[in-house]
Amino acid sequence: MVSRIRLKQLEAYRSIVLTGGVTSAAEALNLSQPAVSRLLFNLEAEIGFKLFKRRSGGRMEQTEEGVDFYRQIDSLLDAIAGLGDIANDVREHRRLRLSIVATPPLLTGTLIPEALVEFRKKYPKIRYSITQRDRVGIEEWVQNRKVDVGVTLLPVEHRDIIARMIARVAPVLVVPRSHPMAERDCVEAAELQNETKIIVRRQPLRNQINRLVELAGGKRGVAIEASAAIICCQMVAHGHGVTICDPFSAAPFLDRVKMVRLKPFTVLEYGCLYSPTRQPTEIIKSFETSLKRTASNFLERHPAAQPE
Repeated sequence: MVSRIRLKQLEAYRSIVLTGGVTSAAEALNLSQPAVSRLLFNLEAEIGFKLFKRRSGGRMEQTEEGVDFYRQIDSLLDAIAGLGDIANDVREHRRLRLSIVATPPLLTGTLIPEALVEFRKKYPKIRYSITQRDRVGIEEWVQNRKVDVGVTLLPVEHRDIIARMIARVAPVLVVPRSHPMAERDCVEAAELQNETKIIVRRQPLRNQINRLVELAGGKRGVAIEASAAIICCQMVAHGHGVTICDPFSAAPFLDRVKMVRLKPFTVLEYGCLYSPTRQPTEIIKSFETSLKRTASNFLERHPAAQPE
């Protein structure tokens, strides 16, 4: 029965997820509201479970099964949406493409954006696809060959994924520029016991930070938790406390925060991930080289992030 699922049904479903309701989805798809409702009804009939709970005011809330189903088909629909661009590339003989998936700090920070500045000078006609995912999602995409390269914190969980290191950095203490510790070259983790700490809740960076503080005999007390290191740095920039995080997340806020070396130190390793069944092309190798050079230049500018 599932074999009778139609692309239009999936497009309608995705539009409802993204817009929050049937009416707004209908407007986005330039269809009538009954047509979208019918597409959703038929899709739910085909797969055998409800995708949404209907709430007051026309609001649609995903069911637990709906969340899992959307996660599984999201990348598929992204790929289908890109078919038009692929056809144009073939028609116009543009074969150079690079698809990248990376963790948020590497995209919203400086590493990948700066590396692409250098890389595009060498390959000005290349087309890019850049996607943000967590580490688990990155490994899944690389494993299933949905992208050319993944860039993330190491190590990887899938043993057959090829990982090539591009940078070794030290976690840094990030403080407001007005903070007394901003004037120091180095701070012991144990000195942070009385500070308001803002810490990322995601693994594995959180585990490394906890170990660093424990090694110094400090307490792990946290006042604020955030889902991403860049949010922690935003909070520090607004004076809410201090944080320990990767240096790439702090880089966009250096007009308001200071990165300070921590002791004892640990090391964060970042790498490029490749599918074992797909050999990196010269273009991909060149991008990896740009990442390594950008990371090296970053560390020269920011000694606090240099691993000893």
